[in-house]
Amino acid sequence: MYRSLGLLIVSLLMLTGQIAKAEVTSKAEIDKAIEMTRAVLATDKQAIVAKNMTLSDTESEPFWMLYREYQNEQRTVKDRLVKILTEYASSHENLTDDQAYRMTNEYLKIQQADLDLKTKYDKKFEKVLPRKKVATYFQIENKISAVLNMALANDVPLVK
Repeated sequence: MYRSLGLLIVSLLMLTGQIAKAEVTSKAEIDKAIEMTRAVLATDKQAIVAKNMTLSDTESEPFWMLYREYQNEQRTVKDRLVKILTEYASSHENLTDDQAYRMTNEYLKIQQADLDLKTKYDKKFEKVLPRKKVATYFQIENKISAVLNMALANDVPLVK
């Protein structure tokens, strides 16, 4: 699992490096880098989940159907985060109090939307998996998120 997480870190660092250069890179190049990184992350993430979940034949199909559904809904939440990070990267050196307030408020809303989505899917996964396997899945999600958040925290400069 840790080797795969290392690949996720490298992918995310590529993404945040592109976002950090938003001032000198075109939006099209940033968008392309984001999409490429997302594709790598999605593939690596699914491999990590597959490797660490022990699903029976009867659990596998409904789990992967819900997994894809969850990832699609999660992408909407992550789109909001990418948007705010891109905006911050292009304005962090001259950020106004109003911009800082708006971005902080949006970030908190994104965090709440993520929690709401996890709560919604916890109930859905529980309908197709035993509780311990649901817990395992969300542990995997949490570990991956922690690694990605660490990489973002390392790359995103503090407000001046």
